[in-house]
Amino acid sequence: YWGFPFTDYKLYASARYRGHRVNQSTLVGTLSDSTVVEIPGNHLGVSFWGFYRRVVPCFRDAKPGMSSLTTLRDLMERYERRHNRTLTKLRMERRELILTEDGVMSTPPVVMRTFDLPLDVTESRS
Repeated sequence: YWGFPFTDYKLYASARYRGHRVNQSTLVGTLSDSTVVEIPGNHLGVSFWGFYRRVVPCFRDAKPGMSSLTTLRDLMERYERRHNRTLTKLRMERRELILTEDGVMSTPPVVMRTFDLPLDVTESRS
């Protein structure tokens, strides 16, 4: 949702003052032709909150579980089918949005984690 969290809708809006910071996570993919694309949650078939509950934890956790990786693999396959594109890499970027006198400013993105695709979701046996 483009206006989150600086929305005018009174039910969800709370006071935000100059200097307020909000984290924003962005999923970025590299296609087989080396083109880099942002992948919003709706391109994966998930809602705004679904993106933050299902996709972001795969990149945030130190060692994502097999179920998280399987979910991520399934969502990436859905994206590739829907858009007829092949992904080779996937990364999650986080940046801060800062409310200033002149509007919303963004800090440079920081890469949380990168995955090479296709994901190997088989459990390793030691």
